[in-house]
Amino acid sequence: MNSGIQLDASKMQIVQNLEIEMMSDMYNRMTAACHLKCIPPKYTEAELAKGESVCLDRCVAKYLDFPRKNW
Repeated sequence: MNSGIQLDASKMQIVQNLEIEMMSDMYNRMTAACHLKCIPPKYTEAELAKGESVCLDRCVAKYLDFPRKNW
């Protein structure tokens, strides 16, 4: 799987930091979007209702599947 590109340690660290930043950003956007879509603004119970849980599962699955379809 070696593509012939050699990175020195400092460049590898930059690439790793960018990847962490991108994953953190995606996680934060996914969390905000799915929370807004699936959880009502006023909480009625401490635990998620079944419908909320199913909505969150589907939202996260769609959010994580979207980038793979565009590669």
